[in-house]
Amino acid sequence: MEFKGTKGELELIKIDFADYFQVSICSKEENKVVAQIFGYDKQEAKANALLFSKAPKLLAMLNSCKLAFEQIGMQTPIGLTELIKEATEI
Repeated sequence: MEFKGTKGELELIKIDFADYFQVSICSKEENKVVAQIFGYDKQEAKANALLFSKAPKLLAMLNSCKLAFEQIGMQTPIGLTELIKEATEI
């Protein structure tokens, strides 16, 4: 189960407009915008963009946890394998 999205670190670029707020999520390696979040609630837009930008690292950590459980012979937590599958299948 391999992540098929943008590889590498993502960063946030915030732009404040008069009527709304925009957060662009950019690939540091490819120097391109991979997603944009618009909203009227600045706090919500920032929170959503931050979570999105951390998704690749979160997925890598989940995969590491799953592997660690398997290596020591413990059963993986219920739902972990399914969550990884859902995050990697298009």
